[in-house]
Amino acid sequence: GSEVRRLTMGWNELEIHRWLEQSPRPAVLDGSTGHDAAVLRPEPGRPVTCVDQCVEGVHFHPRVDPAAAGAKAVLRCLSDLAATAAEPRAVTLAVCAPADWSEDRLRSVITGAREAAVRHGAELVAGDLAQGPGPAVLTVTAIGVGLCPFIVCHGSR
Repeated sequence: GSEVRRLTMGWNELEIHRWLEQSPRPAVLDGSTGHDAAVLRPEPGRPVTCVDQCVEGVHFHPRVDPAAAGAKAVLRCLSDLAATAAEPRAVTLAVCAPADWSEDRLRSVITGAREAAVRHGAELVAGDLAQGPGPAVLTVTAIGVGLCPFIVCHGSR
């Protein structure tokens, strides 16, 4: 059988949600609150999406500035989006963080991700938080719009 481990959180999901609700509403949202799901305004062009993840200890060092880890997760995904010649519009961020992370660390990851997205024309519109045994995993989905003829990159990674 499978065993479910119960871990005590160093961070409180409700407090993180309250903190996120204080942020300005992303302009690309259309009638959505922006928690786990986001309804985006329709835009002309072809929708393009991609997903990428960053694993603590693989893609970022455990002692790296958490804002830098959040930014890196977004930038890796936006790079994939750029490979399709799409303009970024929105990102989602799912974080599976160890129980010993502090709320400040988690907030820094989210802030770093949000700021990196904004610098490149996207907004953080939704996400998910989970607590796990570690290492931390940051998963970003980027949504963009292809405004020129679609480019097919055979064999690109």
